[in-house]
Amino acid sequence: MADQNEKKDGAAQNQVSILIVEDDLVDRTQLERLLNRSTLPAKIITTEYLEGAIGLLKSTHFDVVLLDLHLPDSTGLETLITLSKNQPKVSIVVTTGEGGEEIGLKAVALGAQDYLIKGEFDIQTLTKSILYSIERKRMAATLQETQDRYRRLHESMQDGFAQVDMSGNVISVNPPYLQMLGYTEEEALKLRYTDITPKQWHDFEKNIVETQILVRGYSEAYEKEYIRKDGTVFPVELKTYLLRNKEGQPEGMWAVIRDITERKKAEGVLRTERNKAKKYLDVAGVMILVLDNGETVHRINKKGCEILGYEESEILGKNWHDNFVPPEQKDEVKSILKGLMNGETNKYEYHENPVLTKSGQQRLIAWHNVSLWDDTKKINAVLSSGEDITERRESEDKLRKTYEELEKVHSEMKGMQSQIVQSEKLASIGQLAACVAHEINTPVGFVASNFETLQKYFKKFKVLLEMHADLARQILTADKAQLSAKLAEINKAAADMKIAFILEDIGALFEESKEGLTRVTKIVQNLRDFSRVDQAEAFDEYDLNHGIEATLVVARNAIKYHADVVTEFADIPHVPCNASQINQVFLNILVNAAQAIESQHRETNGSIKIKTYADDTHVICKIVDDGPGIPQKNIEKVFDPFFTTKPVGKGTGLGLSVSYDIIVRKHKGELLVKSEIGKGTEFTIKLPLKAAPSAYKNDKETEADATIESSVC
Repeated sequence: MADQNEKKDGAAQNQVSILIVEDDLVDRTQLERLLNRSTLPAKIITTEYLEGAIGLLKSTHFDVVLLDLHLPDSTGLETLITLSKNQPKVSIVVTTGEGGEEIGLKAVALGAQDYLIKGEFDIQTLTKSILYSIERKRMAATLQETQDRYRRLHESMQDGFAQVDMSGNVISVNPPYLQMLGYTEEEALKLRYTDITPKQWHDFEKNIVETQILVRGYSEAYEKEYIRKDGTVFPVELKTYLLRNKEGQPEGMWAVIRDITERKKAEGVLRTERNKAKKYLDVAGVMILVLDNGETVHRINKKGCEILGYEESEILGKNWHDNFVPPEQKDEVKSILKGLMNGETNKYEYHENPVLTKSGQQRLIAWHNVSLWDDTKKINAVLSSGEDITERRESEDKLRKTYEELEKVHSEMKGMQSQIVQSEKLASIGQLAACVAHEINTPVGFVASNFETLQKYFKKFKVLLEMHADLARQILTADKAQLSAKLAEINKAAADMKIAFILEDIGALFEESKEGLTRVTKIVQNLRDFSRVDQAEAFDEYDLNHGIEATLVVARNAIKYHADVVTEFADIPHVPCNASQINQVFLNILVNAAQAIESQHRETNGSIKIKTYADDTHVICKIVDDGPGIPQKNIEKVFDPFFTTKPVGKGTGLGLSVSYDIIVRKHKGELLVKSEIGKGTEFTIKLPLKAAPSAYKNDKETEADATIESSVC
């Protein structure tokens, strides 16, 4: 009995504590099942949220965390970054279904010990990854500790060293520190760090502690001033590091201090030489202008005087905005200068504004601006360089006229885009197929896994049934002792095979498999509803709400990692339309919205809102996103063929052109767009309740479209 207790105690000591952070029920159940079947003695705890994981890690020790990157309260690699920042000592294995190996490698580069691609690993791979990750984290921690110890030793030998507790009391210094400040060690250990720092630096250094040292454990090198024992003030450069106790809690800080008095003197000399160099700006071929905080001209070079037609003495001291800016440009120029002076932006790379010359004429100037900072870190001026582009712009106007003629020719060629439009539709089909394949992959994966398990269970049942059959044959010939021995053998075999567990587990396997097959069936049904192959060549009454729901299902994988979708469906009448083409319009707009939000690289998902309603003549659908918005200059171009703001290889520029053609020309409806930079974009689709008599009659192009679209199914 004692031996058995010792074995149990040993197993408990060797048990691996595992935290599974996964919000998908199927994926979470699959991980638990694999771990329970492995040879690894594991204690498993699960959570669906990043916040919950952080809380558990603060209160409970875990050897490893199996982390999904896409959770309800965090998404993408930011999930890993946040968890690593909060719990840097824990070993993390990332499980990902998006991005595959590329995302996995990025996760390892950001601190994960390993990664697993969902649907592509088995029990052996999972077990190996967990054990490898725990050992790798331990070795990395040991190496980091050694590196830190040698780095601190090296730096303290070259510069001043001081250690303070969390209350700011100095508790340890080195000889260079004492020599730098003029104190004995006994005197220095009675000081607080604020005693040797001028008051004007106290808030600055408090900010450094709160925003850098306590957050990431160290600060970037920064400059401040110290006070010597004799009262003199001198400049220093600091690097500060956070010290933690065994429990990982901050217990103090230590700083490496370098006296930079000589360096500051050299910088002063350099600044003087730089001021002398400004005199050479007069030979520049562009206007050089310096404005102070009051927009008063503080400096202008020779070229600037030539452009304006004034002598330098007539310009210096004048308000630039009041004297040299045309009335119609004053508001824009004032806004730009205000932003530069207030620090809202420290540069305004390029803008064009005219200037007023002494003769009353205007010259068009291309400006480059930058804010200038004084030694107290305050903006005290704006430096602008301006190139006179008046003649160049006149030449561009002539070219513009030529361009307009080419545009006229281009408009006549728009009718030749039909074949290219078909290619765009095929591209949409390929995108759709990729989305559906991803969605089907997970349920098919765990159904396949369950089938493999059922095969193993069946083999065990077969052996047990054969043993029962053999027992039945012996009943007529064998004596009671032989039958009892045979029955004991059968019972032992049943126990060894864990038949009770198998009978209990089979029900769960069937239920999970049923759920997986149901999900696949639902995806396929929604794909069929999306494509409407049976309606491919004709108008028919169609429920737009149902079409949007089908589109969201098949496009889910392209949207869910970047945006949350909110629907507000009214009770609307059916409309006569070609269902598959209307669904294509929904797909184009929704995927564009998700890609626009993705381009912002947010920490959290954006939002896409879909609303339907009807008036007396139309059924209306509004799709609103909170993405980056579309510049006003591009609004009128979004429905033009080939127009796109995406990088090369990311889009053909035909998606919205095809959508406009479907809604406006083929369905006699309206497709409207409005947008505001930084706030998002709204598309409005209006479909008439009564179809135009000639909408699809004898339309050979439509028949070709329908043929291609029907291939989705």
